[in-house]
Amino acid sequence: VLGTGVTSFEELPPDGVAMVHGPQGGWHFPAAVRVDNSLDVVTIQTMVYDEETSTPLTELQEVRVHLVSDGTCTGYYANLILYLDHAQLAPERPFTDLPAVLSCREVVVNICVEDERGWEDCSDDVVLMRPDPNDVESGLVEPCL
Repeated sequence: VLGTGVTSFEELPPDGVAMVHGPQGGWHFPAAVRVDNSLDVVTIQTMVYDEETSTPLTELQEVRVHLVSDGTCTGYYANLILYLDHAQLAPERPFTDLPAVLSCREVVVNICVEDERGWEDCSDDVVLMRPDPNDVESGLVEPCL
C-alpha cells in the first residue's frame, strides 16, 4: 500500500500530497510503503509518471530495506524519497519551474515490492501533487483550488 510519511506510514490524504522543496533546491515526494504478509527484508522499486501523458517524472529507484514490523504480519518503510524531475514533461522549462509544472497535477506512483522468497506485488496509485506550502507563501507557485 502506498502512503506518505517521514518517520512512519501515513495513509495518503484525499486532497493529495505536498511536494517538498528540499534544502538543495530540488523537489521530492515523501512516500511510505505498507506491506502485508511478506518477509521483513524487501526490495522496493518505484517510478512516478505524469497521469495525463505517462511521461516519467522520476528515475527508476530501487532500494533493499528492512521493514518496520507492527507485530501483525504487516510492516512498513517510511521516508522513501521520490525525487521529481519535469525535464521530459516540459523540456523547455527550467528546473526551477518544477513546482509550477507539477503542482495541482495528478501523477501515477508505480511501486513494486519483492521479498527474499520471491513474493512480489505491484500497484499504481494516482496522487495529486500539491505545492510545498513554503513555495506558495514565497509566491513561487499558486495553491491548488
